[in-house]
Amino acid sequence: MDPLDYILVLVGTVSALAAGTALPLLFIVLGDMMDVVGPGPGSPTFRSDVDQIILYYVYLGLFAMLTNYLHMSCWMLTATRQANRVREHYLRAVLAQEIGFFDQESTSGGLLQGLNEVGCLWKVGVCSTWCVNDAVSIQDTVAFQDAIGHKVGTFLMNASLCISGIIVGMWYRCVLCLLFVN
Repeated sequence: MDPLDYILVLVGTVSALAAGTALPLLFIVLGDMMDVVGPGPGSPTFRSDVDQIILYYVYLGLFAMLTNYLHMSCWMLTATRQANRVREHYLRAVLAQEIGFFDQESTSGGLLQGLNEVGCLWKVGVCSTWCVNDAVSIQDTVAFQDAIGHKVGTFLMNASLCISGIIVGMWYRCVLCLLFVN
């Protein structure tokens, strides 16, 4: 991974963790809305309280949209870059083979298919004859991309959602939250 990938992973991780907190924050705002609407519109500050809560909803929606976009785009971009790097190492390993390899061990479309479908995992970044002949193959680099890009970000977001939901529940209704956790 190069420095840009590290930055993308960092930004993607932080924004995925932040995106997970949006739903528990939504429940806090929803509870505040119920507190304002509960007594009815007879209070003198009803209109200003509702306007304030509507602004919270708008800010929370913008926050959720921004953090979800950032975490998905950063993780997908770094996954694409890493999958392309796997394909590049595979191509370099194929091109480093002796000429006899192409006559005896390869088929006409096999190598091109390998660039699209088969990746190569190499030891400590060294990709040599070992890589093509004894490769630990990845059947589909799209699956590799999906595993890194989409699933890691979603896992981080859901873990953050779970932890922040428990924290919000403990803060507002400790006994009820402990009942659900047990």
